[in-house]
Amino acid sequence: MHGVVSADFADGDGWQAVRLPYVGASMLIVVPDRGRFDDIERDLGVAFLRDVQERLEWTSVQLALPRWESATVVELPPTLRALGISDLFDPDAADLTGIAPGGLFVSDAIQQANVTVDEAGTEAAAATAVSGGVTGGGGPDRQASLTVDRPFLYLIADDSTGEILFMGRVLEPPAG
Repeated sequence: MHGVVSADFADGDGWQAVRLPYVGASMLIVVPDRGRFDDIERDLGVAFLRDVQERLEWTSVQLALPRWESATVVELPPTLRALGISDLFDPDAADLTGIAPGGLFVSDAIQQANVTVDEAGTEAAAATAVSGGVTGGGGPDRQASLTVDRPFLYLIADDSTGEILFMGRVLEPPAG
C-alpha cells in the first residue's frame, strides 16, 4: 500500500511513527531504525508512548505500508492461575452455580486475536472492522516519508478512552 496520507507523524531517537485515523479509533505504527527494534520494543511503555503522543504532528506522509495479517492464540489457564484464579478449573472446587446447576467447571480457556491490514482498511478480531480517514480544509503543511520495510510495532486504540485494544509486532513485513 503506497500513497500520500494526512496523518499524525513523529520521529524520535531511533524511531518514526505514524498514527492512522479511523472512525472512533486509530492505529499507531512505530518503526524503529534499522538495528534498533529490540531497544525500542524494550522501552515500549507508558513513558515511551507519552513521548510519541507529544511529538505527533498533523503531516502529509508519503507512506509505504505492507499488507499484513497477525494472529495470536493464547492459552489462558496458566495466566489465570498465576493471577490466583484456580478454583475455576478444579471440578471439585469450581462454584458456577450462579450460571448453571452444580458440577460446572472450566476445562480450558483460549483467547484468539486477529488483525488484518490491507488496502480496504483494518479488520481487528472477528466482528470488528474499522476503515476510513480524515479530510479537512487545507491539508497539513508538514511533509514526511515513511517506508515500513523493517520490523515494526503497532497499537490500535480507542480514541475516546485511549485504551489499547490490540498491540502487536511484525518482525518480517512482506514486501510491497
